[in-house]
Amino acid sequence: MTEKSADVVQVNVRLPVALRRKLTADARRNKRSFNAELVHRLQESSSGPPTTTGEDIARLAATEAVELTLRRLGIEPKG
Repeated sequence: MTEKSADVVQVNVRLPVALRRKLTADARRNKRSFNAELVHRLQESSSGPPTTTGEDIARLAATEAVELTLRRLGIEPKG
């Protein structure tokens, strides 16, 4: 993503060391610079509510089915 310098501002941010390490590892895994990873995440989080995937829906349905089955067996699910 190449931008004109007039379209970009520099910001200094203080981060906990553990968060910095996680973001650095995520950036490497995503083949992005640390800065590009931060920009990507900020853009994603400011673009509205996340979309729900079919996998998310299937996971929720499976969890609810297991909890219902446990309750029918007289077992109270944890969490």
